[in-house]
Amino acid sequence: MAWDWLIRRLGAMRALPGVEDSKVRKRRKPPATEQHKEAALHLKQGRESYNAKNYSGALEEFRRAVDLDTEYALAHYYVGLAAYKLNDSQTAERAWLRTQELGPTSDTGQKARNKLELVKRQATNVVKELEQRVRGGR
Repeated sequence: MAWDWLIRRLGAMRALPGVEDSKVRKRRKPPATEQHKEAALHLKQGRESYNAKNYSGALEEFRRAVDLDTEYALAHYYVGLAAYKLNDSQTAERAWLRTQELGPTSDTGQKARNKLELVKRQATNVVKELEQRVRGGR
């Protein structure tokens, strides 16, 4: 049937009305490993520290999460947030770039892209302001 081809082609995740489930390929998340579960706990502890404005403690927890699960995009994103709060923009940028690599179309990947664009705009504005001062504009 033409619909079968279209559904397979589009990678549909759930059946269309009138199409049996067996004809639709479903994507399933692989079960979480013990390491990922432990990484998620470190991420949770890091978020608590981050929300309490303990950015160095948060960064430490987020890095532990990344060490346990290097494919954990959300942990990389939070490494970037904490590093940025600690004025370590290079670490933040690396973390956000890695977040994008892991999930370019995910919400987290988009948030990382937005952060990178913000940092770039801020850097551009600083350069412009410095150039104006050098020229005696301000």
